[in-house]
Amino acid sequence: MVASSRVAFATLIPLVLIGCSDPIAGPQQMDPQSPFESAPLQTLANSSTEVCHTIDFDNFEHGDVISTIALPAPFGFDLSVAVSSNAGGLDVARAFDVEANVAYDPDLRVPSAGGFCSECEGMGRLMVIEDADGFDNEGDASDGGSITFSGFSGNGTFLVKQFKVVDVHTPEGPVTFFVDGNLDATSSDPPPAAEATVETVTTGETTFTETMAFVLDGSGAIDDIELCMQVPTTPGEEGCTPGFWSTHSVYAPGNQADAWGPTGWDADDPVTDAFSEAGAYAAGALSLHEALAGDGGPGVEGGARILLRAAVAALLNASHPDVAYPRSEASVISDVNAALASGDRDTMLALATALDLDNNLGCSL
Repeated sequence: MVASSRVAFATLIPLVLIGCSDPIAGPQQMDPQSPFESAPLQTLANSSTEVCHTIDFDNFEHGDVISTIALPAPFGFDLSVAVSSNAGGLDVARAFDVEANVAYDPDLRVPSAGGFCSECEGMGRLMVIEDADGFDNEGDASDGGSITFSGFSGNGTFLVKQFKVVDVHTPEGPVTFFVDGNLDATSSDPPPAAEATVETVTTGETTFTETMAFVLDGSGAIDDIELCMQVPTTPGEEGCTPGFWSTHSVYAPGNQADAWGPTGWDADDPVTDAFSEAGAYAAGALSLHEALAGDGGPGVEGGARILLRAAVAALLNASHPDVAYPRSEASVISDVNAALASGDRDTMLALATALDLDNNLGCSL
């Protein structure tokens, strides 16, 4: 079967790139003091966004057995549906169309179809447990049971924000919702006295990785399960050059504003405060601002100066809240320290080149 296409995806807002007023390098051209070697990008920032999908069973026809639900991208995997009926025997979930013109179960049908569930208008198909006397005789199971969704394992971390229960009324008990075997939510207790009601249940938003399950004490239906997961965001596409950070500091040669403030770093901070492994090199005696003026040179010492020039700009880009840099502050520090600790000029220059590519993506400040 095919799952519903009604999706409530979180919108990913594209980033708008605005050029930096960098007198040394324009926002889309390489800084002239950059090394010539090229290298792939290193560790990306570990950011994510919430994406949600509402499982509503509307792609099933009335009476269809619901055993598998295919989730759309970015979920991209199938859920298995297992039923345990309290009456025993018919452990089956079926789709019930609220507009079905049939002779049974008026509690789940809209008035135009001969039922009296006016709140069901527009709900399409619901999920029910088949009754022990047969679906075409009774519809939903009068004794209730449990419906378990599996297939989440290995696909990430999930949560359910809300779901709907239909025709759950006294003297039946409430519907309970479990994730990974732990109780997360309960419908009204006691349930409404009237039949043919629709209730939206807000969950505790407990995260889970394995299963979710609905337990019905009696007759009733489930619909509109809002399932959410965390997915990686598109990497950032902004970065300001070493020249920008050098001139937009407390040592600005003109009237440029100091852009360092929101980063938490000061121009006079020792470079070893950020990159402890720099202490093994002469450049380790520089301040962050002085490192931005590094002019390279031969050998390992020259490689360290080239790397630190790109590294300080990367550090400030990653630390500034208004720069959508494709690396986290922690990853910049870790990668730079590892390259410096290697004592290998080629390793340092490869990382410097990769950082410089990111530092020239375009400045938003």
